[in-house]
Amino acid sequence: TAIKLMTQCHQIKAQPAELSPKAIVTGLINESPFSSQQQKELLQMAEQLTSQLSHHSKMVCCHGDLNFSNILIDHQKNSWLIDFECASTAPAEFDLAMFVAVNNITKENISTVIELYKQHSFTTIDHQLVNAYLLFCYFINGLWYFNATQQLPINNKRELKALAQQQWQYFDELSKSHHKTIKLLNPWL
Repeated sequence: TAIKLMTQCHQIKAQPAELSPKAIVTGLINESPFSSQQQKELLQMAEQLTSQLSHHSKMVCCHGDLNFSNILIDHQKNSWLIDFECASTAPAEFDLAMFVAVNNITKENISTVIELYKQHSFTTIDHQLVNAYLLFCYFINGLWYFNATQQLPINNKRELKALAQQQWQYFDELSKSHHKTIKLLNPWL
């Protein structure tokens, strides 16, 4: 159901603002409580990440946050996609990567997700671009979850902090970079 809804979203003729990976990551880093040295290192990592993202693929209307809680099923068993706050015009590979990241789908199942997508769409999917966007998604999700902990009472922070750590751990596992986010940000986690 989720993949089918994603392909339907990608066929919508609406054109939300174009995805700007550099602006997203820079904003999240600048909002973070990390030291200036940590922010500098994160910005360097972000530069490497965003340089790998190509917009040469076909641009589509992406949901940008297709987690399972953003799917509603009505009494007639119709499924509906909600919460278009993160919608953007971007390659389909971005939405696939964010879907994998935000739903904690294991790397062993990424090919299955792509194959399911192909069953509902004629769009050609670039597996390398999905991986590049997956790194980006893990990175920004970790930052978003961590930044969100700064606005909560102390007793509510544990779950979001764990989600940030999980996203950065996935990033570290997938990344070929010698930088490790968990190590860099350890004093805050």
